[in-house]
Amino acid sequence: MEAWLYFIGSDRPEHICKVIQSFPKFEEMYRDIEYFRYHPKEAVGMFSEALRIMDENTVKYMIDEQAQTIREQADQIEQRDKN
Repeated sequence: MEAWLYFIGSDRPEHICKVIQSFPKFEEMYRDIEYFRYHPKEAVGMFSEALRIMDENTVKYMIDEQAQTIREQADQIEQRDKN
């Protein structure tokens, strides 16, 4: 928990070194953050791509939900017609 708090809340080199020494898996994340500090257009591009994918997934989900509703309504109509 402490490592995540330092990761999120500190940009002090001594904190970063402490976290990386204790938890080496954070090093790649720090490198990515440092890279994007100097290449913000790429970060914005990645964010835009993530939003595009989320929009596509939302549309697919909504279509699936509508199809399920149509199937349920068709089943209800069929049951009503049988009675």
